[in-house]
Amino acid sequence: MTYTAANIRVLTEPEVDVRFTWARVGALAEKYSRPTDWIARGLEACRRANVEPEYFIARYLERDASTAFDPAVDEAMREILAETRVTER
Repeated sequence: MTYTAANIRVLTEPEVDVRFTWARVGALAEKYSRPTDWIARGLEACRRANVEPEYFIARYLERDASTAFDPAVDEAMREILAETRVTER
């Protein structure tokens, strides 16, 4: 198999989210001096709650008090933490 221009394609939005979340997590962790695991969980909670990741960035990283609390993200975060505890045993 040869590599040609035909092999190049633009990723769809879901593909970008899945493939490059790790890069975004790292960049946010560096920018806000926060743990990567915590940021990864926050972004995953947004994904599960079908909420844009900008919610997590604004509310929890930038500490924007004008960003309304989203209970669906909070519930997703609790589920992720429970899953993490189970796998750590």
